[in-house]
Amino acid sequence: MKKKRYLIYIILILGSIPFLFPFWRLVSGSLKEKERFFIYPPDPVPVRVKYYAKINGIWKEVRVLANPGELKNEPEHINDYKVKILDNEEVQWVKKDNFKKKKKLYLRWKNFSDAWTKAMFGRYLINSAFVSLMTILGTIISCSLVGYAFARLRFVGKNILFMIILATLMLPSQITLIPTFIIFKTLGWIDTFKPLFVPHWFASAAGSSAFFVFLFRQFFMTIPLDLEDAAKIDGCSPLMTYWHIILPLAKPVVITVAIYSFMWSWNDLINPLIYLNSEYKRTLTLGLANFIGTYSYLEPTQLLAASFMMIIPTIAIFFVAQKALMEGMKISGGIKG
Repeated sequence: MKKKRYLIYIILILGSIPFLFPFWRLVSGSLKEKERFFIYPPDPVPVRVKYYAKINGIWKEVRVLANPGELKNEPEHINDYKVKILDNEEVQWVKKDNFKKKKKLYLRWKNFSDAWTKAMFGRYLINSAFVSLMTILGTIISCSLVGYAFARLRFVGKNILFMIILATLMLPSQITLIPTFIIFKTLGWIDTFKPLFVPHWFASAAGSSAFFVFLFRQFFMTIPLDLEDAAKIDGCSPLMTYWHIILPLAKPVVITVAIYSFMWSWNDLINPLIYLNSEYKRTLTLGLANFIGTYSYLEPTQLLAASFMMIIPTIAIFFVAQKALMEGMKISGGIKG
């Protein structure tokens, strides 16, 4: 039994390597010096390389001006290093035997502060946090209400309407981009945050809302009817029963929906790109996209640092709430076993 478990762990570790490698490249690249970023083959970890030359019997730190074979116009030094001594700026030719280099782990944390100050990432962070918070609140309230209605209320065409809502999961969100844009433009919401979160307050965000309604409905159907009957005897209306009894019991699903809603809102690029025009109102994704267009070649390490800063919240939230996330998916019928 233990051997089988170890084998499963080994398979999982090996299978995770293709997914973890790009993330490691992101972290490693964000902490490198710009000069080491374009080195091939790349350094697996951020390092700083120092060069030393033995001059007059003494090893001195130098800066390499030319490697062997690079200066064809000086054939007498074709196999030598051309270096400049850092102490006195003297230029020397050094044989290969008198030259060495040392690599030392070096984490350039300044990439993060430089990237942060080069753009308005502080403002972008506040904008993204506001939009994500409003999206989470709207999604939880609206989708839980709709899910509760489908789970408990009786009305004509309930099952057909629920199937139609689920069918919207198969429609790409791009289908509704143009009519939605026309509606928001008519309302005067262009260059405001409203198009980014208001649809979530009406359980009408393309694709995601239908999935969340499904999760809430599946969970509410597992709650015994006796609880609601007792609430009715005590004089609770359906809305009071939902708010004071049903919703507090749905904590695992609420956490699951909150996490997914946060991730989709936090990483959304297409909607901010369409509706936001002012630089001051950009979200992190839109600000990062602009940063890529400006500094992708000039400051690649700072670009990776900015990208890493953006995904830190999603990684942290997932690791903190992963148990509640999986529990919510399981009890809502998303996962069996």
